Amino acid sequence: MFKNNNKKVLSSFLFKNYIVISCLLVFVLILSLFLSDILVDTILFKGLRLEELDAEDIYSYPFETINTEILDAYGGWYEILDEERKVIFVKGEKKDNIFEYSDRELFSKIGLKNGISGSDNLIYHMYPVNGPNEEEYLLLWKQPKNLFSYSMKALLILIINFSIFLLIALYFYSLYSVRQIKKPLKKIVHGIKEMERQNYKIRLNFNTEHEFAEIRDALNKMAEQLELSKIEKEKVEEAKNKMLLHLSHDLKTPITSIYGFSKLLYEDDIKEELNRKKYTKYIHDKSLYLANLLKDLFEFAKLEDSNLKIKKEIVNITEWLRQIIIEMYAEIEEKGLKLEIKIPEEKIEIEIDDIKMKRVITNIINNSIKYTSDGTTIYVGCSKIHNGVQIIIGDNGPGIDESIKDIVFDDFVAGNHKHKDVTGLGLAISKKIINLHDGLVALEEDEKYKTKFLITLPIK
Repeated sequence: MFKNNNKKVLSSFLFKNYIVISCLLVFVLILSLFLSDILVDTILFKGLRLEELDAEDIYSYPFETINTEILDAYGGWYEILDEERKVIFVKGEKKDNIFEYSDRELFSKIGLKNGISGSDNLIYHMYPVNGPNEEEYLLLWKQPKNLFSYSMKALLILIINFSIFLLIALYFYSLYSVRQIKKPLKKIVHGIKEMERQNYKIRLNFNTEHEFAEIRDALNKMAEQLELSKIEKEKVEEAKNKMLLHLSHDLKTPITSIYGFSKLLYEDDIKEELNRKKYTKYIHDKSLYLANLLKDLFEFAKLEDSNLKIKKEIVNITEWLRQIIIEMYAEIEEKGLKLEIKIPEEKIEIEIDDIKMKRVITNIINNSIKYTSDGTTIYVGCSKIHNGVQIIIGDNGPGIDESIKDIVFDDFVAGNHKHKDVTGLGLAISKKIINLHDGLVALEEDEKYKTKFLITLPIK
């Protein structure tokens, strides 16, 4: 399973996003202020700055030709005053009734500097100008105090600029952020869709934040479990098909033979008594084989039941083994086989199902009796190991075929030998019984014993 060495968590990723967004806000604000200043100067004041204005930018003669561009930008009106300070010409819409000024009055309106506001809600700008004959005039520009209107317009421009730049910045940054989150999500969704297609070999492999890594690892674990479950299911299905195939073969041959020979006997076509006995024995042997096959199948089916409970009892395993050997000794001796026993005198108590475990031991010893020749030595040993007991049953006969050593504990497995009527379920049943005891069974061989079964049972 892929391990995420990156200790990043989603909270740190989000915190970085907050920092970046804050920096973006500051940057966008600075950029908006800079651009707004340019736009206000260009749009509202048409690029004209009051501090840079002089008389030449406004005044011209005749008076009717005076430039009104500044009035359009800043508002107000122009008044031309003669030497007596009387208004002789007005450019723009005059909004007061003053047509004559005293020097004191002008001084109070203007102060010591152009642009000082008066008390009548106007800002006064005064420029000395000359007529065509060098006569002296005063150009008086009265500007309304509409700073609030300008401020609102400037603020609106700032808000619009800020909003546009902010939306653009957030849009591109959101694309980046979404990509960072979407990348692992796309891979996770891809993995889920692959599992929907029953492709359980899929494994997610990518670096990401801790939270997404937990989802990735959970999906990988789920895929692994589903893959194992699928493999087990396929094995069960294969085993079922294999069992049906073996059953059809193992049942068809003896039943056909029984039917054929029983038909001959029934129709009395066999005249010789010797042949009659021969065929009767053949029918008997095949019937016995079928009975044993059905018995083994029934036992095998019971052991496949996951709800099966075995009846355990405490026994002295050394004495228990000796008793089985005594019961089988006559058969061993009759076959002309030798017996080597290595069972300690000490008392070793374990918990087993007496009937089922006895079947395991007798089945393995019977195989040695059945498939070996005169003079073969059968070995039965027992020893106490760490937290368990080990039982060894072997023989120095021809050994098990190399072709089936790896599958000898599978069902319907039988070697090439002269005994044809074998079910091939004995060792499969034995292994299932040992597994029910939380034990292990293995096939080994050494220089002395070509066949050696090692059975390990726990001491609880």
